[in-house]
Amino acid sequence: MKEITNIKNFINEVDHGIKEIPSGLETKREKELLMKVMTHLRDVKMIKNKTLAEIEPMKATVVLLKKHGVVPEEDLLIGLEN
Repeated sequence: MKEITNIKNFINEVDHGIKEIPSGLETKREKELLMKVMTHLRDVKMIKNKTLAEIEPMKATVVLLKKHGVVPEEDLLIGLEN
């Protein structure tokens, strides 16, 4: 399911993008780093509700597929839970 892959990629991007938080705003690099962190936080806020609303239908789809013998490449339910 492409949606699950997209969600995982987004989470990894945000996780990587907010690991380093500037300690001050004296240098250009610190200002750029703060803007990067703020952008990631804005992106999370923008898609949070929409993404959370999509999780349950995706889980139901995976369960239905498994019920009918369709085995996904990876265990998508575990990916959704994580």
